[in-house]
Amino acid sequence: MHPIQAWSLCPIHNIGRDLSDPAGCVQCYRAATMPSQASSKRIDVAKLKVGDFLSETQYYRVTKIIDGKVELENERGLRLSVTNRIIEEGMYSAGQFEETVTLSRTALCEVLENAGDSIFTVNFNKQLKEKDVVTELLEVVKELGADADAKVLTKKLKAAVKKGVSGEVRTLVGYLIQTEARMGRSQVIDLEAPPKQRYRLVDHRTINWLVLKNVKYTLKKR
Repeated sequence: MHPIQAWSLCPIHNIGRDLSDPAGCVQCYRAATMPSQASSKRIDVAKLKVGDFLSETQYYRVTKIIDGKVELENERGLRLSVTNRIIEEGMYSAGQFEETVTLSRTALCEVLENAGDSIFTVNFNKQLKEKDVVTELLEVVKELGADADAKVLTKKLKAAVKKGVSGEVRTLVGYLIQTEARMGRSQVIDLEAPPKQRYRLVDHRTINWLVLKNVKYTLKKR
């Protein structure tokens, strides 16, 4: 039998963590292991030798496209110019795809869980909070007024309730941090959000489609 893991919310970052892990949540781990901003150099170029191997995992935003080159900016604000050949040979786009595959809910979730450090675009329904649903209903009543036609009011209220039950449709461009299998959700980074507000939770039960490594995976309709 597998040992039972004890989970709680990290008191610093408010995301799930395994209590048996001294590193805390993934953000605590990154803060403890990532190089400080005072020194942005990860390699001493002066010590490089012919035959050495290098690696990197970075996420870029396209800032400009010119003849034969593409200008990029990474998450830390570093700008660089890369030739088309390097991009075509070694990078994936978050949104481009060459084929579409229809999957069951379980299989679609497994694709996200196994995304590794690859960039992707995921479309899902973000569950609304109770107060947001109440606000939606009150806005409908306020908009139509007390003397509103009963059929129109009913239609509007049903639409608001449906939105509250199914959630608000969101499309996110980012990458996977970790999967919380017990909770049925994944922690991801939203690359389009402000730097200090990029951590998001994607509920596996509400994923509609996912673009990953040139393939678009869509949910099979019942």
